[in-house]
Amino acid sequence: MLAAGQGAIVNVSWDHVLAGMGNPTAAIYAAAKGGVLALSRCLAREWAPRVRVNVVAPGWIRTKWAEGLDEPSRDAVSSATPLRRWGTPADVAGAALFLASPEAAFITGETILVGGGVVMS
Repeated sequence: MLAAGQGAIVNVSWDHVLAGMGNPTAAIYAAAKGGVLALSRCLAREWAPRVRVNVVAPGWIRTKWAEGLDEPSRDAVSSATPLRRWGTPADVAGAALFLASPEAAFITGETILVGGGVVMS
């Protein structure tokens, strides 16, 4: 958790934790990330009004790892994303900057999905 002025930013690296997945290791991952989500909401209540706590949950972001995928895999992600593209680090940074800004002064205990619409909850 990174304190940023009057806000705290928690990075949940993959927003599919909110929808679940169908493989054996997904349950462990989802439980860990679900714990972060629950913790962030508890801290949002506990630390209010002094500190705001929100979560940025990135989806498929074009990183060095993603560049290592073959082209059909990268295309499959783009096709499965309603916005038809991979996210960028700048997309994630924009959400974090917004949450740390005065414009988000009345937002706490929320999860911002930065995933191009793959998971809509």
